[in-house]
Amino acid sequence: MPADVEAGARPAVLLVDGDVLVRHPIAAYLRDCGYDVVEAATSDEARRLVEQAKVDLEAVLCDAGIQGSLNAFELRRWLGQARPGLTVLLAGNVAASAQAAASLCEAEPLLGRPYDPQALLARISQLSARRDRRR
Repeated sequence: MPADVEAGARPAVLLVDGDVLVRHPIAAYLRDCGYDVVEAATSDEARRLVEQAKVDLEAVLCDAGIQGSLNAFELRRWLGQARPGLTVLLAGNVAASAQAAASLCEAEPLLGRPYDPQALLARISQLSARRDRRR
């Protein structure tokens, strides 16, 4: 989905993963489940999309090993400042990184990779409902 698409009736998810063989299937699954999906391969691309997009993001799913000028935890912190209340899910091998950035990891749950599409959908729905209750 182009970054300049106006927000529609469907909720949107930003999927940040440099592995196209992982990113495309999960993006297709989320689209089939009724989400608009914005894809980014690096943290830099994700930042540009968030800054430029007119899309109301429901959640961000980010690979813990994402490439770019920000690592996954730094991107998560930046997203929290740029879009307060936005659900950010980290996925992948986060064990070593999580210990180093424990204070950041406590904000939202972590997911394993490869993604379990149904578990991912359930997690996004659960966190979105929790966020809506806080509004």
